[in-house]
Amino acid sequence: MRQIIDLNLSAKQVKELCENTEMDENNEEMIEKLPAGAVKMARMTQTISTLSASDIAKALIRQEGDADIAFARVQALQRILTDTLKHLSAR
Repeated sequence: MRQIIDLNLSAKQVKELCENTEMDENNEEMIEKLPAGAVKMARMTQTISTLSASDIAKALIRQEGDADIAFARVQALQRILTDTLKHLSAR
């Protein structure tokens, strides 16, 4: 319920999410064939409402050891997410 509110999902999106949970067993086989990084990223989106931008920025800086590199990583992520949105809206 929290994700519905946080993500401002439409009734159609909620219905699709509910219907897709029934297909999880079939999806597991398809997921296994995808790159591990893509699967991890997809699963991370399920917990996105519990994250804050500040915490992510701090974690990136700690991980990379440099704010400029962390910034570049976020820009690369932004590009791939933009492309992902294009693929999703084409379906």
